[in-house]
Amino acid sequence: PAGEGGIYLPLMTAGDEPAGVLECRPVGGVTPGDTRQQALVLAARLIGIALGAANTQERMGRRLAEALLLREVSQMISNSIDLEETLAAILTAVRRLIPYSSSEICLYEPVRGLLQTRAVAGEEGFVRHHSAEYQLGEGYTGWLADHAQALVVEDVTVLDQHGVTLSRSS
Repeated sequence: PAGEGGIYLPLMTAGDEPAGVLECRPVGGVTPGDTRQQALVLAARLIGIALGAANTQERMGRRLAEALLLREVSQMISNSIDLEETLAAILTAVRRLIPYSSSEICLYEPVRGLLQTRAVAGEEGFVRHHSAEYQLGEGYTGWLADHAQALVVEDVTVLDQHGVTLSRSS
C-alpha cells in the first residue's frame, strides 16, 4: 500500500556472497528506532552466514550421497554376474539420487556397431513399450556415445545446439 515503509536488508554469507534478502514491513508502517534497526542488521548478517553454512552443508551432503552411490554401483558391478540385474540395480540407485520419470541404459555392441537399450526404468508405459537400438551419432543417445560429453536437454522435441534429433530405430 502507498505510504507503507519497510526495511530491506541483504543476507550475505561469511564470504560476502549474496544469500538472499530480508524484507520487514513494520506493523502500522512505523519504522523502528536506530537500536532496533541495528539489531535487525546484525540479525540479517547472522541469517546470511547461517544460510551460507546450510548451503555448504547441503552441497557436502549431496557430494557424500553421490560418492556413496558411486561406491554402491561399483560394488554392484563387481559382485554381480547377471548384467541385466546389475543395470536394473544401477537405475534404482540413480533414482534415489535424482528422481526421474523414466531412464534407460544403452550399451555399445561393437559387433553390430549399435547401442542397444539393456535396462529401462520409470513410468510403466515407457518401460513396457521401450526397446531401442541407436547408431553412433543418431539421436541424443548416439550423439552422447559418439562425442563422450554430457548433454542436458530441456525439451527433447526441439533440435538442440548440435542439431541432434530424436530419430531412432527399433
